[in-house]
Amino acid sequence: MLLEHFLRFLHDRFDGQADLYGDRTAYLGPAPDKNDGSPGAWPEKAVQDDIHQHLSGVLTPGTVQREVVDVASGRTDVTYTP
Repeated sequence: MLLEHFLRFLHDRFDGQADLYGDRTAYLGPAPDKNDGSPGAWPEKAVQDDIHQHLSGVLTPGTVQREVVDVASGRTDVTYTP
């Protein structure tokens, strides 16, 4: 079930436009330039928030969490506990 929802998310976003769901999916387009005019980059939090919102809406409430303390570190951490 989790794999199916994750793959649907990826399929939906693969060809998605930056305005697919407003600010939520803005990261699918070019990042705004930095204040000094150099190219910007989207933070990983943008993808993390999107996948968290997507999975939280289709899975049992309370089973999807992000950035759980003492679980992992480094990249985006989204955990699912059935």
